[in-house]
Amino acid sequence: MGTFAVDIEIGDPQGEHFERVAVTVDTGSTYTVVPRPILERLGVQPFRKARFRLADGRTFDQDVGQTWIRIAGNGAVRLVAFGEAGDEAVLGADTMDGLLLAADPVAKQLIPVDALRLTISRVPKSQKLVVHYTINGQPYEAYIAPNRTLLEVVRDELRLTGAKEGCGTGDCGACSMIVDGKLVTSCLMLAPQAEGAEIVTIEGLAQDGQLHPIQQAFIDKGAAQCGFCIPGMILAGKALLDRNPKPSERQIQEAIAGNLCRCTGYTKIVEAISSAAGTTA
Repeated sequence: MGTFAVDIEIGDPQGEHFERVAVTVDTGSTYTVVPRPILERLGVQPFRKARFRLADGRTFDQDVGQTWIRIAGNGAVRLVAFGEAGDEAVLGADTMDGLLLAADPVAKQLIPVDALRLTISRVPKSQKLVVHYTINGQPYEAYIAPNRTLLEVVRDELRLTGAKEGCGTGDCGACSMIVDGKLVTSCLMLAPQAEGAEIVTIEGLAQDGQLHPIQQAFIDKGAAQCGFCIPGMILAGKALLDRNPKPSERQIQEAIAGNLCRCTGYTKIVEAISSAAGTTA
C-alpha cells in the first residue's frame, strides 16, 4: 500500500456549494478524511462514530458524516471522516469505489474505472428500491439506490464478505457468486437485476459445520494460498460440478478461466476440483 495527496471537491449535503481541498488517499479502500473546519463550514453534520485502523495497526474512533464528493468531474454522495489538516489516510469502507476511481500509486492520481461506468448521481430517498434475495437459503431484504452492484449490497448491506472486489471490471472472478444456478461476476451485476434470485455465496457451502466436498478438496490438495481468489474459484468449481459432475481436465480449465490466481499456478486448483468430482453426487 501507499499514500498520496489528491485534490478533490467537498460539497455541502445538497450538492450546491463546493470547496477544493487536498486529501491523502491510500491505495487500499479508504474513507476520505476531510478537515473538520471545512465540513462544518459546509454544514456537514456527523451522524455516528466509526472505528478506523491506520496502516500501522493503530485503531481509533472518528466522527463520520455524509456529503458530496467530486473528483475529476465524477460526483457522488459518500461517507467522510472528520479530521484535521494533514491527517493520515485511514483504512475502512470504500469511498473511492462509489466514484468508480482506482488509486494509481505510480502516477499518484486517481483514474476512472471505465469498464464499469455506472451512472453516478445522488438518488433521492423516494427513488430507492427494496430488493429481496434468498441467499444461502435465507431471505434477505435491503433498501438501496438502484445503481449499486450486487457485490456492494451483499458485502456492505448484508455483511457477507466472502466475495471480494479485485478488479471491479469482471476480469478477475474474485467477486463470483452463483445466481439462479449461474456463475456471475457480482461486481458487474446491478443489485436490482437480482431481485427475487436464489444466490449462493461462499458462506453457504458448509453445512452443519461440515465443509462442502469442494472446500475440503481445496484444503487436501493445497490449492489455497493467500485466499483472496479462493471463494470465487471454489464457486466456479461448484457451478461446474453442479452441471457436469464428471468434467475433464480441459473442462475444469475452461470453467475457471474467468478466475485469476497469482499464487498457485492453477495446477493444484484443477486437481482439487477434479478430486471433488469424485466425492460429490
